[in-house]
This record gives sequence, C-alpha cells and structure tokens, in this order.
Amino acid sequence: MRLSLATILIISLLLTNGFSQKKSKPKNPCQNAMSQGEINICTRREFEQANAELMKVVEKVRTETKDYEGAVEKFETAQEKWLTYRDATCESEAVIYAGGSIRPTILNTCLTSVTVERTHRLKAFISEMNQ
Repeated sequence: MRLSLATILIISLLLTNGFSQKKSKPKNPCQNAMSQGEINICTRREFEQANAELMKVVEKVRTETKDYEGAVEKFETAQEKWLTYRDATCESEAVIYAGGSIRPTILNTCLTSVTVERTHRLKAFISEMNQ
C-alpha cells in the first residue's frame, strides 16, 4: 500500500500535535463557583474534607488514650455528645434559611467551622499528652 506524501504529512502532523500538547492540571471547580448549586456542592466538599481530618485525629486520640483506664470510653461519650452538639448548633443556624437555596451553604460552612475547631482542640490535647 502506497501512502501519498500528503497523507504522510497529515499523519505526522496529527501525531506530533498530539504528543506536543501539554497536559493541563484539572481546574478546581470550586475556585470559580458561581451558582448557588455549585457553591453548595463546594461547601459540602469542604465539610467532608474537614470531617475526614477530624476522624483521623479522633482515631489518634483513641490510640493515645488506650492505656489510661476509662479514657477511651469517656472520650467516645464526649465525641458522641460533641457530634450531637455540632449538628444541632449548625441546624439552628441554618433553620432561618429553610426553603432557600443558600441553606446548604450556611449549614455546610457551620459544620466545617465547628469541625475544624474540634480538630484543633483534639490535636492540642494529643500534643499536651505527648509533652
């Protein structure tokens, strides 16, 4: 099979162009969130990240306190009550926006803020234990 010079040039151009294109980093869609729906999704992601970090620190507290009689049980009780407090506090802040499209953002922002605060307090507790 004979390829014409034009066909070879086109194939070469296509291959060269495909290999020379730079791969761009995927953009953070939350950086330029414009609609309330996008903002709601982004604030939820921020809360989920904050909560995941908290869960790591909670596990570290469990590990660090396991040698102290009754400490893990008391911490578990406190953590359970704290979760109830967090959820109730943030629901009380978001209730005035019931039915509004901004409600999820208000709720998620509160959840994130309170969760980050708890994470910092637990990290400080772990630090004090290790001194």
